[in-house]
Amino acid sequence: MLLGFHFLNTNFMGTINKEYSDYINQLKESVQASEQLAAYLEEESEELYKAFQDAYEPAIVQFHIHVATNDPMQLLLVEQALADDHLEGLFLPKMLGYSILRGEVNEQVKYVRQQDHFKFILNALCHSANFEIIKNRCGQTIQVGFSLSSDIWITNLFNSIENKKIKTFLQAMKADKLKDLETRRTVYHRYLNQFKNEIYFYSEYPTDVPSLKVLNNTLRTFMTTRIEHHLDNTALVVPTTEMLLNPLLRDEPELVHYLGIYLNFFPQGSSESKKIVELFNQLRKDHPGFNGFYFQFLREMLNSKSGVNSEADAQVTSLIDKSIKDDITAYYKLLVIVNKMGYVHEDSVEAIRSFYTQHAGLSIVNECVRKVIYNHLHRFITNLDPADYLSIFDLHRTVQAYMGIFTNEHFNQDLKHITMDFIMKTTRKFVDKRGKDFQDIRKFVTTSLVDLGFIKEKDAIDLLKTKRVKPAVKA
Repeated sequence: MLLGFHFLNTNFMGTINKEYSDYINQLKESVQASEQLAAYLEEESEELYKAFQDAYEPAIVQFHIHVATNDPMQLLLVEQALADDHLEGLFLPKMLGYSILRGEVNEQVKYVRQQDHFKFILNALCHSANFEIIKNRCGQTIQVGFSLSSDIWITNLFNSIENKKIKTFLQAMKADKLKDLETRRTVYHRYLNQFKNEIYFYSEYPTDVPSLKVLNNTLRTFMTTRIEHHLDNTALVVPTTEMLLNPLLRDEPELVHYLGIYLNFFPQGSSESKKIVELFNQLRKDHPGFNGFYFQFLREMLNSKSGVNSEADAQVTSLIDKSIKDDITAYYKLLVIVNKMGYVHEDSVEAIRSFYTQHAGLSIVNECVRKVIYNHLHRFITNLDPADYLSIFDLHRTVQAYMGIFTNEHFNQDLKHITMDFIMKTTRKFVDKRGKDFQDIRKFVTTSLVDLGFIKEKDAIDLLKTKRVKPAVKA
């Protein structure tokens, strides 16, 4: 239930859902009949517009969150509808920011493709009856958007605007300092960071090979970000299924990434999802390079915040054809043992040792195995309370065993960093250097962590030694 409405349908076609359209129309009627708007129109002061905004923008914000979270393929259509003049410019500056940040940028921090939705929202904002007030909230946003756009795009935009006052304002938004690449990069990432906790992502779906090549990065970012935010992707099942079953795309390597996302993170059990599973297993047989692309996908997910966990592992394990004797079958059989017994269990350690030695140490499948174990250790150590330091002592033998199996410097260094970070937390908690807790930690560092190569003996002594305090000199 959202603001008195219960939205049931999803629609990824080019028309807005009737429920959404009706809701926006009701918002417009409510806004136009409001006392706050009447008071603002009487004096047109910024203070009264703020009161009007406080009264009605929260409803739009919640509506936008609902659509972005549950029905993202409707998002651009909803934003276009929310840009209507009858909503008096409410939420336009925020939508302008979203439209700018959705665009894919290249290494030069410039848009790969022109952003028509950015132009649409910017035009709506500039031609709003309340432009003089709302423009004060979007100067930085427009500067960032222009810095990412081409000069031709900006010139065409200026030429399309007849109002000289608006054109002068926009021309002033072309910041010379953002012509410098490093400055532009810094400002862009700083601006992007302001939206890090917001849901506004969107991507079109490809229908042929050229559009797959063009949209691949945007679609991957869109899907991966939703997974990282643990959002319900039910609304994406139909368009994703249509893309995966499109015969024009079947042999394209980019498709493997989306097959992986579908199998690991999308709901299963429908007749269409069974077709996707059949396709996945068939491609394993037909294409010798398929497994390599799949493990590239897994490596990317394991190195991200996507949450490839035991639940995803179990889902894929239940779907794949295990009669196919390949690395995918062997990998998921290994994860069954690790997830069932736990990564510290001797059976898990031996299973990983056996699997690992059957593959080249630097192979991508072994890299995925190392990352699985590291992620387990990372979650445990980083979430461990300093008061429970004895648990990390108990983990020593397991860590030693995995370091011996992997003999991988990158794995060792990553493990060293999180372990030493935890040790520093304990030293900040146990400040009595003569106390038992501190002495236990000191012994662990100067023996176990020195043995692992995480710290040199001299550095360990210096790190934890008790500094003598000179007695005060009597007068």
